[in-house]
Amino acid sequence: MQEHKLKVARLDNIFLTRMHWSNVGGLSGMILTLKETGLPKCVLSGPPQLEKYLEAIKIFSGPLKGIEMAVRPHSAPEYKDETMTVYQIPIHSEQKRGKHQPWQSPERPLGRLSPERSSDSESNENEPHLPHGVSQRRGARDSSLVVAFICKLHLKRGNFLVLKAKEMGLPVGTAAIAPIIAAVKDGKSITHEGREILAEELCTPPDPGAAFVVVECPDEGFIQPICENATFQRYQGKADAP
Repeated sequence: MQEHKLKVARLDNIFLTRMHWSNVGGLSGMILTLKETGLPKCVLSGPPQLEKYLEAIKIFSGPLKGIEMAVRPHSAPEYKDETMTVYQIPIHSEQKRGKHQPWQSPERPLGRLSPERSSDSESNENEPHLPHGVSQRRGARDSSLVVAFICKLHLKRGNFLVLKAKEMGLPVGTAAIAPIIAAVKDGKSITHEGREILAEELCTPPDPGAAFVVVECPDEGFIQPICENATFQRYQGKADAP
C-alpha cells in the first residue's frame, strides 16, 4: 500500500482468492486498522467461507462497532466503481473433494491440535490458532475452489483537440465551449454555424480500457480448469474483449 501510495481510508473493498492462512492471515489486523481510521464500510469479495471468517475473528477482536463489514459472494453480480468493473470467476479443482483436507476441520474446537501434530515440538503450542475452515499448515491445500478476478478498466474518452477546434472557428476559451467538449467526448456530433462536425474530427480515438486477471493456482488440480475456463479464453490475446 505504501509502495503505491494507497490511503488506508480508501480501502473499502478487499478481494480474496481463497481461504488460506497465507491469504487471510493479516486480514483481521487490517480490519481493525480500517475501523480505527473511521472507514464506515468495507466489503470483502471471495470464497463463501468469508462470512464465517468474519464471525470467527470477532472472538479475538470483539464486536466491530463503528465499521460495517459486508461480504460479496462469488456468485454476486460484478463490482463496479469509477475506475473499473471486477468480475468474480469461481474455479473448481479437478482433485476430488476430500483428497486434500485443511489441517483444521470445521468440527474441531479452536486451539486443539490434530493427532498428527500432537507429537510435534513444544514450539507448536505458540503457533496462531485460526478461524474455522482456514488452513494453517504450510503446503496444505484447499481443494474446494479459488476465486479469480477479471478487472476491466472503463472506456477512457478521447482528448479534445483544442487547436483543431480553433481552426474550425469554435468558441475556444469561452463558456460556450464546455457543452461542445462534453458532446464530442460522448461521441456525439455537433452543429456549428450550420455545419455538422463529427466527434472524431475534434477528439482522439477513445481508449477501450485494458483488462487484467488476478488468479491463483494453488496446485496442479487447478491448471486444467484455469486453462479451459471459457471466460478466461475470451481475454487471451484480446485485452479489450467485452
